Amino acid sequence: MVPRPARADEARQLTALCLRSKASHGYDEAFMAKCARELTVDPGLSSHRFAVSELDGVPVGPAELSAEDKIAELEKLFVDPAFFGRGIGRTLFEWAGARR
Repeated sequence: MVPRPARADEARQLTALCLRSKASHGYDEAFMAKCARELTVDPGLSSHRFAVSELDGVPVGPAELSAEDKIAELEKLFVDPAFFGRGIGRTLFEWAGARR
């Protein structure tokens, strides 16, 4: 599974995936409400800094990088809870590590 560039029309779906993944770790509604803005995927995303892993054509994990000068930061890396344990997170992390 090779991560592909994300598409702007997926922003809403990817935001829901990020929220679902974060919430699966037991956070309460108040905390999730505080995280909502940070977990929102911008529809103006840059395809070379935002990737999606998919299975059977369905997005199952996004990863987003930001970069300033020569420093990159992993902004998002989430996996749909229904697909935990399948190596999707590792694949996305490797994608992020290969970017400069």
